[in-house]
Amino acid sequence: WLPTGIRSPKSILIACSTGICLLVLAFAVAKVAEFKTGSERVNLSNRDHTSLLYEAESGCEICPVGDCDREQDSGACKWYPPPEDKAGAFHCRVSDCILAPGKGNGISGCWMYKDLNYYSVAIRDAPCQRTRDVDAEDIETGDEKVEKEKEEEEEAEVVQEIINPHDPRLAAYWDIGDCGPGKDDQHSEWCGGLVYKPDCEQVVPVGQDLCLSGFAHLTSISWDDDKQTYWKWVDDCSYEYYAQYTCLPVTTTTTTHTTTTYTSTTSTTT
Repeated sequence: WLPTGIRSPKSILIACSTGICLLVLAFAVAKVAEFKTGSERVNLSNRDHTSLLYEAESGCEICPVGDCDREQDSGACKWYPPPEDKAGAFHCRVSDCILAPGKGNGISGCWMYKDLNYYSVAIRDAPCQRTRDVDAEDIETGDEKVEKEKEEEEEAEVVQEIINPHDPRLAAYWDIGDCGPGKDDQHSEWCGGLVYKPDCEQVVPVGQDLCLSGFAHLTSISWDDDKQTYWKWVDDCSYEYYAQYTCLPVTTTTTTHTTTTYTSTTSTTT
């Protein structure tokens, strides 16, 4: 960047002696300042671009419908390169295949992975369809989501097994003989004892091995409209009455129950 002819020490001395030295020094200072300013501008530009790109990717939703699997470190939609995905793609999860946008333009048809519905977006630089806040739950990988939902389903199954509307352990009856599904005259105290007209409690306390909530409520009681009687015949066993209770859900509020009145009730009917 020195002027033509100003290359050797001798030429610099000559230039200085002729008054050109000041011009050369000023030119050099200007070039250094220009180079420094340019470097700072380039670095700033790169930093801004990276920052904006990260902000866009971390809150960017690539999938036109549903939610993408996300990277754990950045929260950006996760690109599955080959061989994780045959051709390389983003994986988009939908609750039902009918919601998938349909095959074409880089979008695959609906497919299933561990009983969950997905489609793929095989466009590496796909634009954001929308932006949203990304939380820790969004950053879970596909496998983590599957495991979490399986655990939730298993917990729901446990509750469903407990809340069995025909659980014989929650039946109150007066059986003729000892032929009922449980012990003889099981829980007959819930209906006033061995009486011909049962007076069954609406809610009874039970052990949490039977109901997680600790309570069961009356759901049905035998009654023959034609004969106007509570007598019932089931599975080679006859009953003066048969009442079925079902677990109250854990979320049900059971704040005030006249449990003392219920448990101490005695029948005055003869």
